[in-house]
Amino acid sequence: MKKFHIFLLFVFQAFMATAQQTPMSAGRINLLTNEDRFQYINPFDARTVQLVGERYFFDSIYVTGELQTNKNLYTTELLYRFDQIERTIQVKLENGKQLYINEKDVVYCKLFIGGQTVEFVPVSVPNGRKLTLLQVIYKSPTMQLYRDIRKYIYRVKSENIDGYSSENIYDEVRKDYRYYFRKGEKGVFKAIKIDIKSFVAAIPEKRSQVVTLFKAGQKSGLNVTKLAQIMAELDKKAEFK
Repeated sequence: MKKFHIFLLFVFQAFMATAQQTPMSAGRINLLTNEDRFQYINPFDARTVQLVGERYFFDSIYVTGELQTNKNLYTTELLYRFDQIERTIQVKLENGKQLYINEKDVVYCKLFIGGQTVEFVPVSVPNGRKLTLLQVIYKSPTMQLYRDIRKYIYRVKSENIDGYSSENIYDEVRKDYRYYFRKGEKGVFKAIKIDIKSFVAAIPEKRSQVVTLFKAGQKSGLNVTKLAQIMAELDKKAEFK
């Protein structure tokens, strides 16, 4: 009988020791504390956000071209595209692999699109962008016009009044294009807007021509091709100091 009492005492002590080590709340055993929950829960984000718009110049299809880097020259045996958000020239090699070239390592890049050649060159420009790839719109010894075709991703949120709905949330590719003009080949590029007022300020000696050419071009809508034609007309018999 004595041995039985000793056995019961041993079992009771073992039970109490186990109960002290087990979290208890409101009389229930094995409930995790807040700290313990973070150790066991593996959060999973099942949301998918749609990207609207094109991040590449022209489109995402690789095209033929020519790329001169600080180390190598790549020609038409490879394919190219320009990521306007990441600012990289992407090269598709013959074996299907992709090579990413940072804009700082590019000497020039030419993309052959629709029978036309689009050229990009690194230029130091104002407004804090420093050395960056710009699209050449017009280039001659007397004047140059380049375009920075930078893009960025903007999160478009729901317009519902409560402000918490997840409906209609998506990422949108937006443009932040800027234009830069320079007289001669050694001057500093200056930001310019594609309108009469800005060009008259940049080329005051060509005021009458600027007004005539821009008004004619605006009737059917200005694009890069027409802008290059206007620059060529303005460049005729130029007499810059």
